Amino acid sequence: MKALTAKYSKETVIVNLAATTPHPFTLKVYDASNIHDLADKIEAFGGLINNPIAIGPDDQGVYTIVAGRRRTEAASYLGWDQIALDVIKGLPAEDEHLFILESNNQRVKTPVEFFKEIKEYEKELTKRQGQRPQPDSEEPYNQRKEISKRMKVAESLVRDLKTVGEAPNGLELLASIDGKINTVTSLASKIRKSSKQLDFSHLQPVTEISLDPLPCPCCGISPTPRVIVINGTLQIAA
Repeated sequence: MKALTAKYSKETVIVNLAATTPHPFTLKVYDASNIHDLADKIEAFGGLINNPIAIGPDDQGVYTIVAGRRRTEAASYLGWDQIALDVIKGLPAEDEHLFILESNNQRVKTPVEFFKEIKEYEKELTKRQGQRPQPDSEEPYNQRKEISKRMKVAESLVRDLKTVGEAPNGLELLASIDGKINTVTSLASKIRKSSKQLDFSHLQPVTEISLDPLPCPCCGISPTPRVIVINGTLQIAA
C-alpha cells in the first residue's frame, strides 16, 4: 500500500495564525508539551522552521493543521502574526487520519504516542485490507510488519509497545518511561514472562517411577532402591 504522503500534491501559502486550528485527530494521538522550549529553539535559529502541513481552507477560511501543531503553537507564543503552511490538495476525509500518522514520522515521540499511533494504524490498515493490490510474492500479509514499515521503526519495537500498552495499566506504564524508549524492550520481556501460564493438560498420570540404581557416593554400595507409586503414595519396592 503506497504511502499517502507521496500521493498528494501541496502548495505553500502564508496565512494568519488566527486562521489555523489543529486537527482533532492530532489532539487525540499527540501531546503538545514543551512549547516554550521549542519556541526558544526556533528563536535561536532565527525563526526558521519546517512549514507545518495543513488542509483547507474551510468555508470560514480556516486551515486545519495535520502536522506541525507544536510549531504553530510555538509561533503563536513568539508573537508571530503569520506562518507559512504546506497545504495538501485533494485529500479526502477518509484518508485524513492515515495521512496524519504518516506525516508525523519525523516527530520526536514518547512511548505513549508511539503506542497510540500503532493502535490507530491497526484501525486504518484494517479498513483498507480489501484495497491492497495482489502481492508479487507468496508471502502472507503481516500487519505488524506493515506498521513498522510505515512508522519507520523496528518490527520488534511495535511488538514490545503493544505488549506493554495492552497490559493492565499499560498507558501508565508507558508514561512512566517517557523519553526512554529503549526501556520498553526489557519491560515487555518481563510482562511476557509473567503472563505465561504453565499447561499440564498434555501430561499423563504417573503410575510408576523407576530410578536406575546408583551406588552410594561414599562406599560404592547400597544402590538406590526402586520407587513405585501405589494408590497415590510413594513406596519402596521389595
